[in-house]
Amino acid sequence: MKLSLVKKIVVASLFTMISLSAFSVNLYPPYVIYVSVNPLTNDITMVWDKSKELVIDSLGLYYVSPQGNENVTIFKTYTQNVPGSYTINCSKIPTLGTTTVTAPLSFVAEVYVGANGKGNWGDAIPIAHTTIFASSSFQICPSRNVISWTAYKGFQLDEKTALAITKYNIYQYVGGTSILVGSVAGNVLTYSVPANQGAGQFFYYVEAEFNDLKGNPEKSTSNMTTATVVLPKYPTYLTGLYSQAVTDDSLKLSFAIDITSDITHFQLYKADTMPGIFHPQSGNIPIAAKSLVVFYDSTKGVSLHHNYYKLYAIDACNDTVEASNIVSTIVSTIQNSNNTNIINWNNFINWPNGVDHYDIYRAIDGETPYVLYSESKAAISSLTYTDNLSGVSGSGSEQCYFIEANSEPSKINNNISISNKVCVKQEDKLFIPDVCNPVSKIIANRSFKPIVAYINKSTYQFIVYNRLSEPIFKTTDPDNAWDGTVKGETVQEGTYIYFVSYKNSAGKSIEKRGTFYVIYNEN
Repeated sequence: MKLSLVKKIVVASLFTMISLSAFSVNLYPPYVIYVSVNPLTNDITMVWDKSKELVIDSLGLYYVSPQGNENVTIFKTYTQNVPGSYTINCSKIPTLGTTTVTAPLSFVAEVYVGANGKGNWGDAIPIAHTTIFASSSFQICPSRNVISWTAYKGFQLDEKTALAITKYNIYQYVGGTSILVGSVAGNVLTYSVPANQGAGQFFYYVEAEFNDLKGNPEKSTSNMTTATVVLPKYPTYLTGLYSQAVTDDSLKLSFAIDITSDITHFQLYKADTMPGIFHPQSGNIPIAAKSLVVFYDSTKGVSLHHNYYKLYAIDACNDTVEASNIVSTIVSTIQNSNNTNIINWNNFINWPNGVDHYDIYRAIDGETPYVLYSESKAAISSLTYTDNLSGVSGSGSEQCYFIEANSEPSKINNNISISNKVCVKQEDKLFIPDVCNPVSKIIANRSFKPIVAYINKSTYQFIVYNRLSEPIFKTTDPDNAWDGTVKGETVQEGTYIYFVSYKNSAGKSIEKRGTFYVIYNEN
């Protein structure tokens, strides 16, 4: 039975009884088993089985250009019909014109009969074997190397039955060793390798597995392809610096960011418990021109509740690549009991180097706050302070407190987180002596003044009148007392009039008038 691929040649008759005429015979081409590329050297190896023809004059190996049967180049000739293998570097193939494999390459084998005969190689082209050509690229989202390739093509000894590729194996070439990174079915022509080995150049090639005409397993490899991985620069730091209560309904947050990184935006997250689930608090926050960024949480009562914040760095793939340390609120509370104020607060979390110390600030009647006490790192676990008011009872009606957490020194900054402010108003107290002795042996009895506690001292007024209701002493300072003199002269014994006024912690005006005695005899 004749195959469809036959070689019709014209042979000159050797017999004298036959005139020189031509006739056609059928020639079987050699069966190409496989063609393969050496990924390291760009050598091409062609392996074939002998033709079914019993007598031939030559066997030729051809490179078939992409233009097909009008462009073939013979690169090796044999005088015997034998199976064989031949390797040639691609740079040695005439008309290929390249020192490296840059495209799929097709090859056929042909046999000849007659001293000057030709095989009709154009008929053999449809059963050419074509090598795998691999290419690769780095894709950033997700971060991976994508290897793609053209299918290995080969045929049985007819034009209709293509080789069935069992599978493709993908290899990475590392330091002289080929490492199998994956395999895919024979109808798949792409494979992705996660780019988790850092930046640089990565080398890959592809191997096809199939069975030849006799059922023997065969392989064919592709050229080497290079993927250059350029990973984005992730932040070298993303640090939560502080939280500061501005008001009960406003909290200021600050973070240090690495603006040289390749992230595209930030996202602020918040949780109300720890451990807890963090929820986004805003839309995408673009990269700022400054390395210190500030956010405000204006949720009602935000400074009065335990809240925890993180800042996330998001890359071009919308993936979170870095998260800051947690920044918490400091919530302070106050209790008043037996002439004392007890202030409690929670520990601030969490600076990379921890809290160095806490400062407790006090302000009286809205005046400038001052440091009342510093709690050292050794005592931080207590997180409480008791303020004995006996020494400040005359200094105002309202005491307000807040806590400052001071960080350990870090490479970014020394930072301060501030709690909410807590205040307590005391009930005013007033005591008026009924006598004074400017020459008493007891110093406290030598002057006269009202004894006040927990008043609004900015509204305080104290006046002393003589018996004619003429003012002889005035002061707005609760600490000032009348010493029993007028213009440096000691006054006479007798009855005098006082007037005192102020506002209490509720803002109510308090006034009191009365009389007292000046004496010079302590009996």
